[in-house]
Order: sequence, then structure tokens, then C-alpha cells
Amino acid sequence: MGGCVNPKTYLLLAAFSLTMFSTASAKIVYVDADAAGANDGTSWENAYNFLQDALADANSDSKPVEIWVAEGIYTPDSNSADPNGSGDRDATFQLLNGVTLKGGYAGFGEPYPNVRDIRFYKTVLCGDLDGNDLDVNDPRYLLYEPTRQENSYHVVTGSRTDETATLDGFTIAGGNSNGIYNIHENLGGGMYNDHSSPTLINCTFNGNVSGLGGGMFNKYSSPTVRNCTFRNNTACGTCGSIGAGGGMCNSQSSVILTNCTFSGNAADCGGAMANAAGNLVITNCMFICNYGSGMENSNSSPVITNSTFIGNYWNGIMNYGSSPILTNCTFSGNSAVWSGAGIYNYKSQPTLTNCILWGDSNEIWNDENSTMTITYSDIEGGWPGEGNINVDPCFIQLYYSEDPCNTPYYPWDDVWIDGDYHLLEDSPCINAGDPNYIAEPNETDLDGKPRVIGGRVDMGAYEYSPPISAEVRIVPRTINLQSKGKWINAFLWLPEDYNVIDIDSSSVLLEDEIEPQWVWFDEEEQVAMVRFSREEVQDILTLGEVELTINGRFTDGTIFEAKDVIIVIDKGSRKSAKQEKTK
Repeated sequence: MGGCVNPKTYLLLAAFSLTMFSTASAKIVYVDADAAGANDGTSWENAYNFLQDALADANSDSKPVEIWVAEGIYTPDSNSADPNGSGDRDATFQLLNGVTLKGGYAGFGEPYPNVRDIRFYKTVLCGDLDGNDLDVNDPRYLLYEPTRQENSYHVVTGSRTDETATLDGFTIAGGNSNGIYNIHENLGGGMYNDHSSPTLINCTFNGNVSGLGGGMFNKYSSPTVRNCTFRNNTACGTCGSIGAGGGMCNSQSSVILTNCTFSGNAADCGGAMANAAGNLVITNCMFICNYGSGMENSNSSPVITNSTFIGNYWNGIMNYGSSPILTNCTFSGNSAVWSGAGIYNYKSQPTLTNCILWGDSNEIWNDENSTMTITYSDIEGGWPGEGNINVDPCFIQLYYSEDPCNTPYYPWDDVWIDGDYHLLEDSPCINAGDPNYIAEPNETDLDGKPRVIGGRVDMGAYEYSPPISAEVRIVPRTINLQSKGKWINAFLWLPEDYNVIDIDSSSVLLEDEIEPQWVWFDEEEQVAMVRFSREEVQDILTLGEVELTINGRFTDGTIFEAKDVIIVIDKGSRKSAKQEKTK
């Protein structure tokens, strides 16, 4: 039996900015489990202690309504009439038309209660009704753990709602739909949607389990899902006409997913996602290290753009009687027991354009009733079609896995090492996509950069852009190889259109190999200070004038590069030479 824990996070207000909201047209209802006032939802001091009370208030009032929820854990079976919870597994947070739920507020007792940051003020909707305090952030949480008999069948329900029913900024965890097969109690542990089209933004579905659709199950529904993460959810049902769908299962539904990530989900088929008789639009999404395939399509035709399928076990995509359309997508490091690690097709007709399939065992497999149209793509092993190539795409770094337990038959215990699927400057995939490809207005790649740079689209999910030139000053200006000092410092200045705080500090390298010991940003002065180990730097230096290069990446994927020239001396060696001369 599982549960949730939410340790209190303390932070400086300077670490983030306030998010301002226009509330003129909406009633605001406040929820905070720690508030000690009148419990009527009129302010943070008088906030409702239970989300169910706020939903009841919103349901009886005029629309629209915004419910602001402070950090904390909220269970669907508890309210002011039953503060300890009834233990009713049918209890659920039912979304309402015209009502927007927003999590991630600082709330009562904080100096600025209206501050909203979902990363620091985590708001958890939790299906654990007895509170066993299992940390939902533990990556092992609920992965094939025995079913938890006392947890909610559905933590959240969006059934019979339209797009005005919104869930924004929550973690949904601990749902367990383990009821009778193929009824709602066996569908959608995290969220269940029937004949509905709710809007979900900035939500994380973590550690939910069900027969079908561990994280979310959609039936005759068209939800819009943006900037959401589905992580470590499990579907335990057997595979029939519909895949189980560890992260999400869609039955006769048309889901719109944008900027979403599916990782570590598990099912016998459709580990991350299973689609049956549906049409989805998937843009800028990532399917990483799921067990039971990244996606299974049965009689479905999803349109997938600017997305990646990396390190999935069983297949990247499995197609049965389906015709998906994939554009600007990348497949790498997927594996299969028999065939078709990248893409497996049975009686299917997928179309791929401007894609990369590389580093997958048994890249593509078609049965005799399947046809695949691939153009302007880089396919390891080759594939017939206009503009296709078979050359190393020159990724910055591939994903790879280590198996510390030496259990290759249990891929979910492997340690996956992050890769980088941006293209190096000499990649043959740059400007090699369909020459007739015209980007939609405001269309971007997976980083959010313009989809076409340089006049022609690239193959894969990331558009290459030349590195921007930055300025660097390395101190000391003269480095003595005999010095016993500890540090070499570098001061970085960027062009005017860039902000130093947007630098991904983990990407900064000296000469493409030496990692910094410390990175510090001064936003006011727009300077970054990077500190390297003197010993590591001196090991790569030669005497005389030496040009050193520091490069890195911004959070949007843009690469920067800065060069400086220093003098390298070896004072001890010069002294020895002088002594030899005087002998």
C-alpha cells in the first residue's frame, strides 16, 4: 500500500519572480491545508483546508471560478465534515466546467502567499487514503509494486466536462484502478475521462496504477494536455484489442498533447501510451525509457511532430492496422526482443518525413501487409525513398544504459545515462530535410527554437543553429605549470539578447572535456563566473600562447562558444635550464 510525502521547501523569494494573475472576471477561492482562519475560502488566512470543500463552493456559485491551492497533500475522500477521510475508494476530485484549479501557491503563513511556483510549492492530489508516506519522488515508486487495495480508483475525474474545466500545476499520484476489468474501476488510476475534453497544464502523473491507462484513461474524449509529465505509472492489464498504456490509454479519443514527457512507465504493451481507434495530435513530446514500447497504435492515425522516442524497451512505436504520420522525429536506443525496435508495423502504413532512426536494434520491421513511406530521413541500415541517407547523424551524445544488477531481462532496473540529441555542426542531417517543407506560423523544434533555420529544415527533432559568440576572460592571464594554486577562473559575458541565468550550468565545458567545479551567475551585471580545477586544466596545457575554448548550452538548446588566449610557463623548468647554463 503506497502513499505520498511532501517535505516543506524553503527558498529565497529572489530565486523566482512573482506570477501575476488577472482576476477581474473570475471569483477566487483559496485552499490551504495549513490555514487557521474561518475555513470559508475567501482569503489565504480563511482558506478552505480541503479541496473538496472548494469544489463544492465552486459548483454552487456562478462561473468562472479559479481555485488557488497552496502546497500540500490533498486526498479526495476528506473534507471539513470528515477531516480524517472516509476511506471511500470511489471518492475523486471531479473537475467542473468553468472552474480552473491552480496548484503551486506559497499560501498561508508565507510572506507573499500569492507567489506561485509549482517546482518549489508542490501541490499533490493523492489517492493514498491511509497516508503511508511513501515518497512519490522515489523513482522506484509503484513500479510493479503489489496493488494497493485502499487507494482511490481515480484521483481525478474529468468526465462530462468541456475545455473550460482546467487542472493546472498539480502532481497526481497514488491512484489505483484495480477493480473489475473493463469498467471504470479498472481504468485511469491517475485520471479518468469519459466523453469529455478538459484542459491539463503543467501537471505530473506519478506512480499511478490501473488495468488500463495507469496515469490517464480517455474514452470518447478529447483532452488538451500541455507541459505535462507522465512518470513511473503502470498498467497491469493484459493486451487485447487495446494496449494497456502505462502512462496513458486512449480509446476512440482525440487527444492533443504538446510539450509532454513520458518516462519510466510500464505495461505489457503500450508502456508509455496506447491508442485504439483514435486520432491524436502529438507535438514536441518525449517518450524516454518506457517498458512495453513508447507507443502502441491500434487502428489509429496519430500525427506526431518534433518528438523523440529514446531508450524504450520492446519498441519505440508499435503499429497494428494504423497509419501514423511522423515529421521531424528522432528514434534512438530503443530495443526489441524480436524485431522492429525503432518501429514495428503489422498491417500498417506509416509515413515518416525528416526523421532520424539510429542506434536502435532491429530498426524497422514490416509484415507483408504493411508499407512504410519514408522520405528525407536518416535511417541506420538504409531505406528506399527520396532524400533518405544512411550515415552517422552526429548527435552530441547518445543515451546508453548500464545494468548494475546484471539483469538484462529486467530493463527497468537499468541506469540510463542522459544523452544529447542535438546535432553537431558537421552533421549530415543539417539542412537535409524535405526542401519543400514549410513551417507553420510560430512552429518550433523540441527546444522551442524556430523549426527552420538556414533556409531548409533539418532531419530530427532539433534544428541546428550555429553557436553564438560570447566573450570570456580567463584568470590568471599567465599560468605557471609549477603553481600549487587550486583554481582557474573564467568570466563570461554574452551578447545583449541573452541572459546569463539561461545558461545550463551542467553543459559548460573547457576544451570540450573539463567540467567546472562551480558556476555562479550575476544577473544584474550579466556575467557568469566559472571555476575549474587548476590541476585538471594544467594537465592539458602546453607552453607558450594557448587558446582555450569554453562552450555550453542555453536552456533552449542554443549553443554558445567563447575563446581566450593565455600564456603558459613552467617556472621550475626555466630555472633548471639556467642552472645548467652556469655549470
